[in-house]
Amino acid sequence: MILLWATLALADEPPADVAPDEPKVRLRASGHVKTFSIAIFPFDHPLLPDAPTGQNLLDARLNVQVDLGERVEVLAAHHVTPTFGVAGGILVADTGVMPIAPELLPLSYSAGPGEGGSLSMMGRTDRLRVKFHGERFDVVVGRQPISFGTGRFFTPLDLVNPFTPATIDTEYKPGVDAIRLDLYHGMASRLTLVTSWAGDPITEGGAVEITDFASAIAGQSTLGTTDLMALAGLIRGDVVLGGGVEGALGPVSVYGDAAFTLPYGDEDPFVRATVGASHRFTERFMLSGEAYLQTIGTASSENLLTTLQGDRFARGELWLAGLAYAGLAATFEITPLIHVGAGSFLNLTDGSVLGAPSLTWSIADNAELAAGGFVGLGRRPQTPALPPSFGVRSEFGLYPAVGFVSGRAWF
Repeated sequence: MILLWATLALADEPPADVAPDEPKVRLRASGHVKTFSIAIFPFDHPLLPDAPTGQNLLDARLNVQVDLGERVEVLAAHHVTPTFGVAGGILVADTGVMPIAPELLPLSYSAGPGEGGSLSMMGRTDRLRVKFHGERFDVVVGRQPISFGTGRFFTPLDLVNPFTPATIDTEYKPGVDAIRLDLYHGMASRLTLVTSWAGDPITEGGAVEITDFASAIAGQSTLGTTDLMALAGLIRGDVVLGGGVEGALGPVSVYGDAAFTLPYGDEDPFVRATVGASHRFTERFMLSGEAYLQTIGTASSENLLTTLQGDRFARGELWLAGLAYAGLAATFEITPLIHVGAGSFLNLTDGSVLGAPSLTWSIADNAELAAGGFVGLGRRPQTPALPPSFGVRSEFGLYPAVGFVSGRAWF
């Protein structure tokens, strides 16, 4: 009580040299340095290199935030990623730090590889936005991440630069150029309106089309202990209607998302939906599972490569080519500083599996080491074979074995 009274007294009586209504400017800086070493061990197939290949990356990031009083904040972040080596092959792990995303203003750059070498450099201003806090609303203008939905493994409502489960580092989702308005009603309801750029940078004389934008309106409300969400969007010309729910059944956390898409072009309408649950059995052991359906996929292994070469896969909206999947992940705390994990993704149509073991060691309050991999298990492509199928017999049977180690330090 004495400490609370003293705090309130200090808040009510500012120093004599500071006017009560004078805005306070605060500057904050943070960032990280991360390294990744990735090795790919291919199997014998025409689409893969003959020998193991690898890549070494270093990612350095600086975040700078300026608070102008209590209402306005400005955030800028830039990161550079030098890379050595070439990670050959197809459908391999993504580090998650490469500066690639749609841009209205070209704030990315790349250089290399030079003649006879494989050293390259990429950089990107990943955040550059201004946020205004109102009484019951927030307005954000500029480069920022956009996310919707509750799915952990599969994300049917996350339609702008979603991460795939084969992403090693998901700390920062790539930002896109957008305008966002959040309206709040009480403590339990929010309405979001957002329009973001989803195309290539505008060049001189370039035309702007409806497919260059991703716009959505989403409402979220909490009833008791259950969160409900509804979404309507115009995503790259597609009409998307969806919803999500997240709550609990006793000690088990449950959630689900569903989206109906009416494509802009000649494609047929399709549905994507996921439902999942997670439970912490002990303080050290947690298990999560999820089931996923996408009617846009194919049930035929002969059509897998053709499906994977579509525009939706090229821009990252989809990463799976089949119809139905199941995901399972377990984490166990060996010690408070060492955690192990194991994940798997099963294609229920062809029976192939993608396994994902991991190990994380917290070596300091602001640093950690991690190791893991992704292993495709399934019927390997039958060779020799000719295009377009290249003898593909299962989806995850296409994946080579990938191993990685990473080190991360924050400041």
